[in-house]
Amino acid sequence: MVGKSSIGFRETFKEKWNRSRPWRLTEGDWRKQVYAQFRDRAGNTANALALTEMVEDMPDQHTITAIAGENGTIIPSGEVSVYSGEDMRFTLTPDNGYEVDRVLANGQPVTSDGNICTLRDVSANGSVSVTFRPESVVSYRIDSDM
Repeated sequence: MVGKSSIGFRETFKEKWNRSRPWRLTEGDWRKQVYAQFRDRAGNTANALALTEMVEDMPDQHTITAIAGENGTIIPSGEVSVYSGEDMRFTLTPDNGYEVDRVLANGQPVTSDGNICTLRDVSANGSVSVTFRPESVVSYRIDSDM
């Protein structure tokens, strides 16, 4: 299947056929259109199929501001949009020689799963921030009296 948000199929994406395909519609209340075009295994292409849907009530969207301190990154970063009720996953990547120190969501400490932080069931604007510290180094000293 080839899909696009407007007719013409010049800037398209291709994907394998599935029985169903969820589509994320753009924000706002108005007419939404999805275009699809199908090609069989022999390369024959069908006419474009257009689905028009009138959307009166899109789910609320919230903004999460993601900030990383020095010596690492958070992805995605900056202002990130997420629909109400959805989860948002952030990847925390320390620079070489550093490790994740502290992760805060809306100013409160949260735990991360390794280098992943997931905000679950987002219902309001918020923030996530991460700081990094030098890696903990364990050194041993072995003395010998031989």
